[in-house]
Amino acid sequence: MARKKKNTTEHIFDEDLIFAIKHAWDNNLYYYPKIIKGLSPKVNIAVKRDGIERVGSGIYEQDDVLYEKIRELYLENYKK
Repeated sequence: MARKKKNTTEHIFDEDLIFAIKHAWDNNLYYYPKIIKGLSPKVNIAVKRDGIERVGSGIYEQDDVLYEKIRELYLENYKK
C-alpha cells in the first residue's frame, strides 16, 4: 500500500515548531541537511551546536521524510 504523502505546508503555522526553532537558534543549535559526497542528492542530518558540527549516519532523500525528521529533532530538543 502506498504511503500517503504528507503536506509539509501544514507545519508553517505550527506554534510549537516556531517556538522550538527559535529556542534552538537562540541557544546556537541548528539542524540541517548535509549533502553526502558521491551520493548527491542524498543527505545526512547535521547538527551544529556552539560551532561544533556533528553529522548523523542516517541517509535521506531530500523529501518530506527528511524535513519531518528535522522537525521532530527541533521539537524533541525543545521538550527537554
